[in-house]
Amino acid sequence: MLLHSNRSTLLYHGWPHAYFVTKHAMLFARDHAADETVVGSAALVHDLNYLVRPDSEPTAGAGMITARMLASGFSKKKAELAVRIINEANLGARGPEISIEAACLSDADTLFKALPFTPILLAPAYLLENGVTLRELATKIVREQLVRLEDGYYFYFSEVKDRYEVWARENIAMWQRVLEALNDDELSWLSDQLSLLNKEE
Repeated sequence: MLLHSNRSTLLYHGWPHAYFVTKHAMLFARDHAADETVVGSAALVHDLNYLVRPDSEPTAGAGMITARMLASGFSKKKAELAVRIINEANLGARGPEISIEAACLSDADTLFKALPFTPILLAPAYLLENGVTLRELATKIVREQLVRLEDGYYFYFSEVKDRYEVWARENIAMWQRVLEALNDDELSWLSDQLSLLNKEE
């Protein structure tokens, strides 16, 4: 499988992430009468852009996604639909009104980001996979996620929002504190030194 064979490259966006997102997206599809097959296939391949180019947008993976789906027996129409769903669910670009299929993928993917242990276990993996700094990651998270949380569409389904929004709020607040700390010269220096220690290990 593509995700397994690239596990040394996809340190954050690898199989555990894809499995979690696909499983939950399909559960949401079942609960909300969306097309499970289309949602599941889109969820499974939604991060292939990171194989094309680190720190990229979903559009970078459109060609690879289409080719993989066609090779797996999907019609061109279904492959194009999956690409549209993936682009529509993109956290950095999505709006308050999206299709039910994109909402299934979005809520599953966003839930993974909001899990209390995701930043603890996977932030270093994200930095290494994408070649970004801690400041760049924190800035991206706060910029993309805070506005959607404040405007009420961080999650789309009420049952997901009711259960998990508190985790999202605490997660984003933590990343805001990271940015505040990095704006202090002494603490920024300390962060850089600790990052170097992690790289030496």
